[in-house]
Amino acid sequence: MMDKEEYKRELIRMWDTCRDKESGTKGELSCAGVTCDECPLERCGSVVYAYEAIEAVEKWSREHKKPKHKLSAFERDILSATIIFGIDNETFGYSEFFMNLLKAGYFDGAKPSDKIADYIKKCEVEE
Repeated sequence: MMDKEEYKRELIRMWDTCRDKESGTKGELSCAGVTCDECPLERCGSVVYAYEAIEAVEKWSREHKKPKHKLSAFERDILSATIIFGIDNETFGYSEFFMNLLKAGYFDGAKPSDKIADYIKKCEVEE
């Protein structure tokens, strides 16, 4: 089951795919700009159906997987070294080395606040 923050991110992402592009509400934690007929949540207005809402967001999230980040073999080797040295639970921003690599464009989609171990799980290697 999703944790609270992941649920919110996926709910916003789901709504963003249903929003009227002209509404200017992309990224909001509300259904503003969403046409009810296009929304996967059939009965979102009632707290009684909160669990069904969670299930609907989880189902949508499984069906609309985020694309994995692409890593070169070189980037994979660098990240593999973090596991060997036991620093994979640190964030990219913990060291100047990783910050310089991020600034140089390495590690597709990574942010300084991302844990290295979590990022590795979301990647696939391009050979």
